[in-house]
Parts: sequence; structure tokens; C-alpha cells
Amino acid sequence: ELVTNLVVNGDFAKGTNGWTSVDEGDFRPFDKRGVPTLMFDQTSNVLLTAYQKVQLKKGVPYIVSVDTLMDDNRPAARIANVRCTYKDTRPRNVELKFNSATRGAWVKGSTKITPLEDCEMTINLRCEHSRGKKPGKVYFHGVKVYPAEN
Repeated sequence: ELVTNLVVNGDFAKGTNGWTSVDEGDFRPFDKRGVPTLMFDQTSNVLLTAYQKVQLKKGVPYIVSVDTLMDDNRPAARIANVRCTYKDTRPRNVELKFNSATRGAWVKGSTKITPLEDCEMTINLRCEHSRGKKPGKVYFHGVKVYPAEN
């Protein structure tokens, strides 16, 4: 069965099409280990963000998932994060929690949401500089929002 991904170009096969950057930092497509990705090159103490908006339907459960990888030996979960915001009956802020990961390996973050009204959700891919840590490169791939099976 084919899963309908509401995210445009979530696999980054078409570069940055469908994504908007709100920061001055480096944000570009990059082939990482044979996988097309969106790469953030974290070279300073700034928060780098790329975002996209998707439409959600009232009462439909959705799965939100993202794969991420750090270039150095730190787990991606320490510097990469995905924040999804939407407003149904009230503003909601959902952060994806990444599973425990082997350093230098792809990690998946996912969550399930069910909006109480039709609404628009913003998916923010974020790279935060860790205080006292050297900057690095963060890669995102496989950004998906799709209806969960009931």
C-alpha cells in the first residue's frame, strides 16, 4: 500500500524545492552516503531552520517522522531537532524525540498527532549550536507526514 506523504520533496531528491530557510546559515542539498539530504552547515552560534507547511484534517491521526545524521561523533539528537507547530483548538508545539543512536548513524524521530480541527502544521527542521561544542554538519532525510492506519 502506497503511503501519501503530505510533505513536498521530503526526501530532498529535488534539492530544496518546497522548503524555505529563515536564516543566514548554509542550507543546501547534499548527497550523503548515496542518500539525497538537506544539509545544514553549522559554522556559528546561530539557529538554522528550514520549514514547510502542510494541511491536516480534523480527527485524522498522522505520523510525523524524520531521519537525521550528524557528521562528527556526536549523536544527532544533541544538535538536530524537529519542531512541529499547529493550532486546532489551541496552539500546539510537538518536538520529535530521536531514538537512542549509534554515533555517526542515521536516527529516526517520530510522533503521532491527531488534530481536533482542520489546521495547518509547520514543520521546522532545526540545527542548534551546542554550547561549548564545536559546530558541525547536520543532515535531514525522509521527512514524512502521513495518515496513520486506524
